[in-house]
Amino acid sequence: MSSDRETTQSVRSWLQDGANVLPDRVRDQVLAELPTTRQRRRHWQAWRTTPMSNLLKVGLAGAAALVVAVVAIGSLPNRPDSVVQPGSTPALTPPASLGPSGSTAEVLDLRTRDDQGCCLEAGIYSPSRIEPAMTFTLGPGWNGVALADDYFMMSHPDGASLYFARDVEPGDGLTALNMGTVEAWLRSVDGLRVETATDVDVGGSPALQFDVVALQPLRYLLMTDEHAHDLPKDQKARFVFFALPQPVGDQAHGLFVIESSMERFEAALAVAQPVVDSVEFRESR
Repeated sequence: MSSDRETTQSVRSWLQDGANVLPDRVRDQVLAELPTTRQRRRHWQAWRTTPMSNLLKVGLAGAAALVVAVVAIGSLPNRPDSVVQPGSTPALTPPASLGPSGSTAEVLDLRTRDDQGCCLEAGIYSPSRIEPAMTFTLGPGWNGVALADDYFMMSHPDGASLYFARDVEPGDGLTALNMGTVEAWLRSVDGLRVETATDVDVGGSPALQFDVVALQPLRYLLMTDEHAHDLPKDQKARFVFFALPQPVGDQAHGLFVIESSMERFEAALAVAQPVVDSVEFRESR
């Protein structure tokens, strides 16, 4: 593999010669610096994120730097095929806004971390991909992590993870969950302790709220068509199981989950429960 100095010298030599096409030798040197990752077919996606290792972060950062360098080289104004009119100012594309556009926007769309880089702005959200149509209010600090038409997941630095899923079923597939069966099923799960059970509502729809603790690792505790929810040992969660205000196809129930370690559960509730309490349902789009 070529060193960084050799690659840099090759690129500089190419620029000085005024060439319009990247030589194979230079291209191969640049591509050799890029790490590759084997792709695998998706099976069940867990409703949680795994922290990225430092080594992977360094590798991705290096790859991104090389790609940016190649793109920047291709757009340098002193190349023969690049013409800049004297006195002209290149038009700049403004960065995508992560929040309201000006003072007129009142409702924000939900984005993932890949879409918007870091943090979700505090405000009122109406996820355009989610059915049933709903709005909710986020305080500061939330990160969007995952989003689909039947679920979303967010995290908060105070230790909270917040999930929404539609049409969940037990991982063992033996019980059809509804308002009449969900409590008995939770109490039957080996290694899961149900601490409280309360009648509540979500956006005016009847709901059942359960605080539970995993006494052992619980794999595939709950599933949707494409996603599975695991509950690690000593993790505590609040399940809010509710009737959808109107069915989505043949699906009639939804679930919010607030999850954190046992030590940080009260702090997690302090930031996540207000989000669930703020949910309002609207007419489907």
